[in-house]
Amino acid sequence: MARDMSDIDILKMELEQLKKEVSTPREPVSKTSKDTMDWCEAASGTDLLITGVPDDKNPYKPEKGGWKNIMLYLHRNTWQTYCSYVSLFTGLKRLKLERKNRRDIH
Repeated sequence: MARDMSDIDILKMELEQLKKEVSTPREPVSKTSKDTMDWCEAASGTDLLITGVPDDKNPYKPEKGGWKNIMLYLHRNTWQTYCSYVSLFTGLKRLKLERKNRRDIH
């Protein structure tokens, strides 16, 4: 479409778009972020991603015992597990680098 238009037509389109964007009502980020946080906290009690599916309503509930329960536990706690592994890995990596730098200095 832009190939068939002259430079003046393209600039007119850009001007029209800018006029629309300027007239759009805006709110401060501080207000909208607070509203978003309040909404998330209010909905967290019913959010299945946070609370999980109750065992009596879960069609994929694993049998008792065995590695499946371990996998289910890890799946439910994936974010916490991931964060702890990342912090552990970064701490070990940082420690290794500090030790290497100490050896290089001395």
